[in-house]
Amino acid sequence: KNIYIKQIKNKKTTKRKTTNKYIYKNIHKKKKKMEDKVEKNFNRDNFFDRTERVLGAKAMKRMRGASVLIVGIGGLGVEIAKNITLTGVGKVTIADDKKVSWMDLSSQFYVSEEDIGKNRAIVSAPKIRELNPTFVNVAVHEGEVTEELIKAHQVAVFTEETMDKLVEYNKLCRKHKVKFVAADTRGLCGMTFTDFGEEHVVEDDNGEQPVSHIVTDITKQKVKEKIEDTEEEVEKEYYVVSVYEKARNHGLGDEDQVKFEGVEGFENLNSEEGKDEILFDIAVTGKHTFQLRGEAAEAVVGEFKESGYVSQVKRPITKSYKTLEASLDEPAILTYDFGKFEHPAQLLAGYRALADYVKEKGELPKAYDEKDADEFVVLAKKYGGSNDDLLKTMAKTIRGNLNPMTTFFGGFAAQEAMKAVSGKYTPCDQFFFFEAYECLKAEPKDVAPKQSRYDGQAIVFGHAFQAKLENLKYFMVGVGALGCEYLKNFACMGVACGDEGKLTITDSDNIEVSNLSRQFLFRRKHVGKSKSISAADVVRTINSDIHIDALEHKVCPENEHIFDDRFWYGLDGVTNALDNIHARLYVDGRCIYYLKSLMEAGTLGSQANTQIVIPHLTESYGSSRDPPETSIPICTLKNFPNAIEHTIQWSRDLFEKYFVNIPTNIDQYATNPSFIEEMKGENQGVFLDTLSSIEQYMVSFKPSSMEDCIRFARFRFEHYYNHIIRQLLFTCPLDKKTDDGQPFWGGPKKTTNPIDF
Repeated sequence: KNIYIKQIKNKKTTKRKTTNKYIYKNIHKKKKKMEDKVEKNFNRDNFFDRTERVLGAKAMKRMRGASVLIVGIGGLGVEIAKNITLTGVGKVTIADDKKVSWMDLSSQFYVSEEDIGKNRAIVSAPKIRELNPTFVNVAVHEGEVTEELIKAHQVAVFTEETMDKLVEYNKLCRKHKVKFVAADTRGLCGMTFTDFGEEHVVEDDNGEQPVSHIVTDITKQKVKEKIEDTEEEVEKEYYVVSVYEKARNHGLGDEDQVKFEGVEGFENLNSEEGKDEILFDIAVTGKHTFQLRGEAAEAVVGEFKESGYVSQVKRPITKSYKTLEASLDEPAILTYDFGKFEHPAQLLAGYRALADYVKEKGELPKAYDEKDADEFVVLAKKYGGSNDDLLKTMAKTIRGNLNPMTTFFGGFAAQEAMKAVSGKYTPCDQFFFFEAYECLKAEPKDVAPKQSRYDGQAIVFGHAFQAKLENLKYFMVGVGALGCEYLKNFACMGVACGDEGKLTITDSDNIEVSNLSRQFLFRRKHVGKSKSISAADVVRTINSDIHIDALEHKVCPENEHIFDDRFWYGLDGVTNALDNIHARLYVDGRCIYYLKSLMEAGTLGSQANTQIVIPHLTESYGSSRDPPETSIPICTLKNFPNAIEHTIQWSRDLFEKYFVNIPTNIDQYATNPSFIEEMKGENQGVFLDTLSSIEQYMVSFKPSSMEDCIRFARFRFEHYYNHIIRQLLFTCPLDKKTDDGQPFWGGPKKTTNPIDF
């Protein structure tokens, strides 16, 4: 369009007019073509592709039919609403009777200065709907949260409520069998609480693939066991299963069940297709052994002849939870930091004291007010509060509204709500508390509100600290799922929003449909466009003061003329939001060279890691590496595959041979006159193999028709699936013994048969 407008202004001839019309028509054709492509690819499968890979189709189906109520749409509530809407829950209802205030703006990314005095839920709803307009129904409830509203949902999430009010809501949820999640942040601390009722079924406790092993032996073993409630012993006989020792251990526990396939010599052991699975309880006896227990084991008859497979069978687990009221006196608390072992119990006492303080005073303790803090500590002592310093810090910073805390707890609470409706993953049991008071080096003096969008942050750290954040010069590499979250956080915190501040972002990728369920800054209209440029445009709507420079270059050795010495020396810090190890190591190396701090993080499904790198204080990202993946021996790949990974690697090697290496060599031979001379420098065997393959596919086997291609494929089939196997069985017959007299075939060496076409 810009080209068209520019040329229209400068047009001088009829020919130019014709060219202009052609260019304009072409631009609109391309735009229409892109829109049609997006429309064609925009369906549930593409949108939730990455989510379904993690959760599975069964869990996604449950979520589609679920409804979630979120009460309180401040910074924490909007974060929860954003996350739940993106995951594809059928209906989300947001309820809030509070108005937007200056204190909200430091964490609530869907409101702005123009919204001060308006209802938070009404202002936020349109932007929450934009996240997933096709697949999620987002409704708004105005007014009081009633019993009728709560019982109309499967899960209810409550934020920004005091403990006494949460107890009332929890009772209503219990009454109507609604899953209950509470979440709250107060300055540098926060909490969540989950109550999924007396019976909550967890279909998959960890989301990991069931373990599977090759059975190398099954023998009978006699053991002596005590008779229950007596000192008498009785001798019992159990089958003991040994598995192939390729792994450090079999990864099974006494609570697991297993099934068998393909083990020869036994009756009532193997599960067969089309019949009910035969499941066995087990008792672990060693790293690579376990006993078969239970009724199914008693029916097994026979003697081990040939190996097969044993696989873990995941079964549903039923969990029971206490009410919030009961948990206050006998809490179950998730421990997150053994260096702060007693802190969660102290924070619980603080939260209970907060309810009493608000009831008595009608407001929160004032920021860094000694008198209010002392009164708060006295109230906390009624509930077991004993760490005066911790409780005083809690009281002094309790008015704070920090985006990093609402982001963290918003993700945590949303994950719990997702567990409630999907049945996937084990829920938190039951309280979770977190504090980061080590961030405060000294009490700031300049904390009074100034009707600024950063008041919620400055009331904890002070306005001088806020000015430093605003004038940072920061560099972020990658604008994917993590990158979008970082940008939102930076905008709320005021990073690079001052006169001297600047945030540089770069990503060479364009936006795809499957990105939209995780990379929340992007919408349907952005598909096909640059990630970095689109993200920068959206972030400016969150905070118009942010100074952001969007690039589309890779950070790599080839672009060191762009990211040169002047660029790196001008930075205050770097954030990685990358998706591959090679790029992470390169950026880490640049940060080491130029002495820049680095924030590093990564996600894999529901797992994640973070690492903060500070020059001269911590180790760098590249200082520690994951152990290299174990390579597969060639003989295993060619002759004795026993796992799906082996057959995949075998296929990949053949594909590379026929569709990459040979065509490349032929192309080089045909186009490069010095190819033969260059090849002579290679190993003699490689040189001869290369020439032989070129001769075969350019002369001997050169196809001139489709029939020739089919004939070639037919011969390849005969070679790989018949001749090679016959030769293997001729060299190593089924009755072959090893040097020590043991059967050659067995364990990881599975017997095989040729296929007749």
